[in-house]
Amino acid sequence: MSSRPKRALDKSHCVARGNSKRATLTGHRKPASAPRVSDTSAKIFSTLSSVFGLTAFRGAQEDIIRHVIEGGSCMVLMPTGGGKSLCYQLPALLREGCGIVVSR
Repeated sequence: MSSRPKRALDKSHCVARGNSKRATLTGHRKPASAPRVSDTSAKIFSTLSSVFGLTAFRGAQEDIIRHVIEGGSCMVLMPTGGGKSLCYQLPALLREGCGIVVSR
């Protein structure tokens, strides 16, 4: 048995659930040091267009991506073809450091 103290649950986690047409985001809270929205929006949509060739998001993708870029953690539950990959690929391109994705 471990003698490490238990950690409190980080309230900045979010959960996205839904079908391929729509997903909802719950538990969403912006971190205190969030970047300016206009700067973030320009970078998000520029990268979405130049790297992925897309002009718009599906369902809750934009909310999830913004949350992760701003420093939050997410657990995203979407069906096959729901757009999960973009939810971790785009933030990984826009943030410094390493992105960790747990998939099953």
